[in-house]
Amino acid sequence: MNHFALTIIGRDHPGIVASVTEILFRLGCNIADSSCTILGGQFAMILILSPLKG
Repeated sequence: MNHFALTIIGRDHPGIVASVTEILFRLGCNIADSSCTILGGQFAMILILSPLKG
C-alpha cells in the first residue's frame, strides 16, 4: 500500500485539525499516523496518509 507524508505549518487557531482532516477525508485519504506540535510559535503537523480502502 502506498503511503504519503504531508506537512502543514501555519498560524495556530481553533479548529485547524478538524478543517484539515475534513478536507483529507473528502479527498479519500486515511490518516495512518500523525504528529502535532507548536514550533517557533507556529502550528506544525505531520501526517502519514494512505488511500481509503473500499
